[in-house]
Amino acid sequence: MKKPITLDDKTQEMGLRKYFMSNSNEKRGDRMNDVIGIAWFKDELTYRRALAIFTDSRNMPDTYEDWQALVRRECEEIKGIGNIALRADIDPETFADWCNVHGFRADSQGRTAFVNHVELEYLKTGKGTVIK
Repeated sequence: MKKPITLDDKTQEMGLRKYFMSNSNEKRGDRMNDVIGIAWFKDELTYRRALAIFTDSRNMPDTYEDWQALVRRECEEIKGIGNIALRADIDPETFADWCNVHGFRADSQGRTAFVNHVELEYLKTGKGTVIK
């Protein structure tokens, strides 16, 4: 399985385009589509609460609207090359607890680990929210 990609760091946007372009050249034949998890915030209040607990919030889009625009563009690219975009819903309170239990800080590494966990659960059970 490929390393999960989280779309929570505005510095990743340029690198994602290169990642998607290089992977779009792979043979599609009989291989399954990749599942790409996205750290997801259900609304503006949740996003603001999450920024308040993230130790690296300076690396996040400044507003919920900016985050939505980034995710919208990246979801189009993910789906455009035949991959599956999967929501990894982050609730600030339960995310902080999840990070503590699993030995992570509430930062990009913690978000990536959480997204990876959601991807694995989806691959095992088929349960999760695919972004249409």
